[in-house]
Amino acid sequence: MTSATVHDLGDIRRLLAHGLSPITDNAEALCELGFVRSYPQASAGYEATVWERAVDRGYRETSRGLRRVMARERAFLLSSCAKLA
Repeated sequence: MTSATVHDLGDIRRLLAHGLSPITDNAEALCELGFVRSYPQASAGYEATVWERAVDRGYRETSRGLRRVMARERAFLLSSCAKLA
């Protein structure tokens, strides 16, 4: 198993489309995609690297009728010292 760091916005989108959590060093791209820091109070450690966003997956038919499906996508920012919006 290998871990690769992606930088380009297109590469991040491609990994998200496959259901993966990208590891990146591009905070601007994460902000552009709607990600926010999961733990804004954390300045170091694992919690400082985790970013999330909510994604609307549409509606699914269940035994109780149509239900909206929301998902949380995660990404990891290597450089947590970057200036954040």
